[in-house]
Amino acid sequence: MSVLFSWLGAQDVKAYRNKDPMGGPVSSMIERGNFTHAIIISNWKDRAGVKNTDTSKEALPTEKECKDTVDWLQARSKIKIGYVTADLNDPTNLESVYLESIGAIKDFVSSEDELDISFNLSSGTWAMAVVWAIISKTQYKGNCLSSSNEKGPIKNIIPFDMSADLISEIVKPRNPGLDSVIIEDNEFYNRATFKGAAMLRIHEEAELAGGHSYPVFIVGDIGTEKSVIAKLIHEKSYAKSGQFVRVFCGSSANIEKMLFGLQETDTLNGKTEDKFTKSFFEKAQGGTIYLEDVDTLNNVAQSLLLENIEKSENILDFTKYDFSKSSEEQRFPRIVVSSKIDLLEAVREKKFSEQLFYKLSAVSIKIPNLSERESDVLSIANSMLDTINIMRGSDIENLTKRFSPSAENYINNHQWRGNLLELEATLKRAALSTHRETITEEDMFRSTITLPQKSQNIDEILNQPLGDELELKDIMTKVAKHYLIRAREQSGGNASIAYKLLGLPNYQTFKNWYNKYVEKDGK
Repeated sequence: MSVLFSWLGAQDVKAYRNKDPMGGPVSSMIERGNFTHAIIISNWKDRAGVKNTDTSKEALPTEKECKDTVDWLQARSKIKIGYVTADLNDPTNLESVYLESIGAIKDFVSSEDELDISFNLSSGTWAMAVVWAIISKTQYKGNCLSSSNEKGPIKNIIPFDMSADLISEIVKPRNPGLDSVIIEDNEFYNRATFKGAAMLRIHEEAELAGGHSYPVFIVGDIGTEKSVIAKLIHEKSYAKSGQFVRVFCGSSANIEKMLFGLQETDTLNGKTEDKFTKSFFEKAQGGTIYLEDVDTLNNVAQSLLLENIEKSENILDFTKYDFSKSSEEQRFPRIVVSSKIDLLEAVREKKFSEQLFYKLSAVSIKIPNLSERESDVLSIANSMLDTINIMRGSDIENLTKRFSPSAENYINNHQWRGNLLELEATLKRAALSTHRETITEEDMFRSTITLPQKSQNIDEILNQPLGDELELKDIMTKVAKHYLIRAREQSGGNASIAYKLLGLPNYQTFKNWYNKYVEKDGK
């Protein structure tokens, strides 16, 4: 499927007025191009009080004329033409033009199959041409075309890469509060500045959680900064003067003893003596205890944790306060927990205490996956690359590796299902597998490892019964996914080889298909 995206210019409307198919960029491209679809965006409005006082010039296009122009184009062509209206106060405002342009693309792409995209640079204002060029080099790679009466659409080669960061400079942030936060000194990256709404929200939620003593439940997939946010809550809370004690709940069969210091009996020289081991809860008194993978706690540990939470909630109830103990002994640590699985589902399956779940989940923070963080992913990647450069400082070349703009776009657009763990491993492979100073998009693509897929019986593909239960599109997605992964593995991650193994027209088509059918699961 080949689609042309274009703004509607005054020259295009003039071609309609003169009924001249070669008189406007859009009409000439449709006439001589090889497209199956065209999406035409119009900003012409009938504005009250606006008159063309220059009689030497053509009358300004009206809304009706714009719609009639598209109808005329459709009547002359067999391709399917879509019409989108936009409302721009200033057609040279890059931000407004970008938002309208990208919106039109997303509306079309979300409901259509694999696309070969082209952008018309000849119609509309200079800002519209610039935006198409930026989009074609960053988010939706495609051909940039100009019109020619003699030769038809001409491909324009843009001889340099563009970084997707350019888009964040065009589209101004709309967050009325803090415009950036810095998170540093953690196991994933040394220091990163975040400007995206997702991480700004998480930082705000961590600060709010620091203002009270209730348990906090942190939810996040594998490879997200659950421990980082737990420590941030600690640093923002009253408990920051105490220790931050991190406990992996699945690390021991006797986790209840490690957490709560249960009494043990020791027999020495024929005498029986009781002893107590110092627990993690005791170490965290006056501070914060962070229970990682709380879903792995056994039933005994869950009961004891619930008991301790209830004790901490009753500490201000003087009818239950034990004045025989020092205040230090009753300084319960604040509790922060996390889980990689849905605890509510664990409750339904009787694997986790329902009562404990409700105690823990009154205050919850959801850590976004990298795919939800927009350009903030690049901040993390650059911080990781700084560390990699330090670690490989003794290399013979001793070059400081950096990302090319196309590699940055790959990092921003890749799904990163393993989140920070997958990103870090991929960056190490890319940085350590080339002698060049610049890490390219091809280096990133080749260094990304796809997890093995479950093998399927041929009957699951070819011999399913026909009827309401059959989903042909899902079957086709599975087939495409299977062969794309095989081609990638056989080519060693080299898209320039992989596309030939599949009989695709070029390496960019392979990457587009791989992104759709493997990374996005055909959605």
